[in-house]
Amino acid sequence: MDRRSKLIRWFKLFILVAVCVSIGLFCYQTNFRAVASTLKQVGAKALLVFPLTAFAYLLGTLSWRVFLGKQKNKLGLLKLFFVRQIGETIGLFNPTSIVGGDLTKIYYLRDVGVDESVAKNSVISSRITMVLSQILLANIAVIWLLANSLRQPWPTALFYTLSILAISFIFVQFGLFYWLNRSDSSSNIAAQQNEKQTIFALWKIRLKQILNDIKSDFQSDKRAFFLSYILSAFHWIFGSLEFYLILHFLGIDITLMHSILLDMGVILVKSVGAFIPGQIGIEELGNKLVLLSIGISATSIWISVSLLRRFRQLIWTAIALIAYLFLPKQNRSYAFSK
Repeated sequence: MDRRSKLIRWFKLFILVAVCVSIGLFCYQTNFRAVASTLKQVGAKALLVFPLTAFAYLLGTLSWRVFLGKQKNKLGLLKLFFVRQIGETIGLFNPTSIVGGDLTKIYYLRDVGVDESVAKNSVISSRITMVLSQILLANIAVIWLLANSLRQPWPTALFYTLSILAISFIFVQFGLFYWLNRSDSSSNIAAQQNEKQTIFALWKIRLKQILNDIKSDFQSDKRAFFLSYILSAFHWIFGSLEFYLILHFLGIDITLMHSILLDMGVILVKSVGAFIPGQIGIEELGNKLVLLSIGISATSIWISVSLLRRFRQLIWTAIALIAYLFLPKQNRSYAFSK
C-alpha cells in the first residue's frame, strides 16, 4: 500500500470515529425530556415537518442528479436520496464539515460504476449551485428586510451593515458566475502532473484540474447547471418553511420571506462554526439571533424552536444511519475503509 492510500485510509477512519463521537455528544447535549415536553405541547402536527423536509431533501437530490448525465441511471433516485442523506449527515457530524460528507458521496458513486471524474464533478458542481442559490435567496431576504426598514426607523449602523451585506452578496454571486465563464488553460496542469511533487502539491494540482473540469462542464452544458441552480433554490425555499410551520404551531404567524430570512440567517451563523461537529450550541445561537431580527424575543419561543429543529435533526440522523447499515456491504466498506 503506497503512502497516498494509507493517508486516505487513515482520513476515512478519522471521519468515521469523529462522526460516531460527534453523534454521541449531540445526543448527550440534547435534553430529551424538554423535547418530549415541547412535542406534547405542539402535538402530532409537529410531524408535518418531516414530509416537508423530505421534499426539500428530494429537491436537493434532484439538483445533484442533474450533473450525473447519462450515468444517473446507474443508481435509482431513492438510493441517491439516501446517499445524499448519509453524506450530509457525515458533513454535519465531523470536524472536516462538508469535505468528509462530499467524499463519501464520491466514493459511493464510484463504487456503483460512475466514472470518478463524473462523480467528483457532480458533487462539487451541485455544491456550487447550492451555495449560489443560497446566496441569491439570502440577498433577496436582506433586500426585502431593507425595504421593510423604510417603513420604520432603524439604527443607522444596522441599516448600513445590511446594505453592505446585500452588495457583498451581489458581488460574490456575479464573481462566481464570472469565474465559471472564464476559460483557463489546462496545459500547465498537465505538465505539472508529470513532475515529481509532494503529496500536498499533487492535491493542489488535482484540485485545479477538478475546478477546470467543473468550468468546462458548465460552459458545455449551461442548461444542466441552471436547472440544478433552480432546483437548489427550491430546496432552500421548502427547507425554510420549517420555520414557518414551527412558529405557526407555537401561535406565531410569519410570512414566507420571514422564514427564508430566518433559515438563511441560521445557515450563515452555522457556517462560522462549521468545524464544530453537529454545530452544538451554534445552531441554538443562530436561532436566537434570527428570531430577534424579526422581533421575537421570548425565551420560551426560542427554546421551543431550537428543540423542535434538533428533534428533526435527530430523526434524519437516525434515518441516515439506518440507510448506511442497509447499504450493500461492499459500498459501506468502500466509503469508509478502502
